[in-house]
Amino acid sequence: MVNPDLILCIILLLFSFIGLLLIIIGFFTKIYVFIVHTRSNTHKYTNDQTSLSVSNLSPSIKLIILGVILLFDLPIAISPLIVQMLFPKNHMEIIINKYDKENFSSLIGWYFHARCSGLYNFNTYMIGKKGMSCGSYAIDVSHEDDEILEIRKGDCNNNDLTISEIRTSTKIFLKFGFKSLSVDSLGNDYIGLICDEPPNILRVPKDTSATEINGFLHYRGRWYVRN
Repeated sequence: MVNPDLILCIILLLFSFIGLLLIIIGFFTKIYVFIVHTRSNTHKYTNDQTSLSVSNLSPSIKLIILGVILLFDLPIAISPLIVQMLFPKNHMEIIINKYDKENFSSLIGWYFHARCSGLYNFNTYMIGKKGMSCGSYAIDVSHEDDEILEIRKGDCNNNDLTISEIRTSTKIFLKFGFKSLSVDSLGNDYIGLICDEPPNILRVPKDTSATEINGFLHYRGRWYVRN
C-alpha cells in the first residue's frame, strides 16, 4: 500500500521544484529585459511603477514572487520525510510483528545497555545481572561482525558472572539488534532502540487491561511505549 504521507511530500516537492524554476526564469527574464532596454537606450522599465498593486508588476517579477511562494513548500515537504526516517510510524508494528512471540526467558535478570559514541570501530555495552555485588561489566563489540573484543570487569569479581555466561548472554542479546534490553523476574521486557537512552518499549508477559505501566502507555496487545 502506498504511503499517503509520501505522496503528499512528493507533490509538495514538485511544487517547490516548479517554484525554483519560476524564480530562475523570472530572474533571467528580468536580466534580459534590462539588457534589451539598455541597448535601446530605454530607461523606463516595465516594473518601474509608483503603484505597488500586483497588476502593475512586470511578468518577470510576478514569476519570481510566485516561485518564492511555491518554494516555501520545500521545508513543509521535507520535514515529514525527516520525521518518518527518524521516527517511522510503522516502527512499533515492525517490532511487534518481529518480536511478539520471541522468548526472552533465557535473559531473565539480565540487563544490556549500549554506549554508542561512534568514535571507534566497536560499540561498548554495559551489562549485568540482578544479584551481582558490583556495578556493570563493559563489553566491547565489533561493528562488523558483533565479535566480542574485550570484557572489562571493573569492580566485579569472578563470583559475579563467568566469562562463559557473559559471552553466551551477550550473543543472545546482540542478535536482536536492540540498543538496550532488560528482563525482570516477572517476565517484563524493557527494550530500547536509541543509544544512551532509557528503554522506550515494554512488552509484558500477557495481555492486560492496564492503560499505563511504570510510565509506559498501552499501544496494543501486550506492548507499551514510554509516555
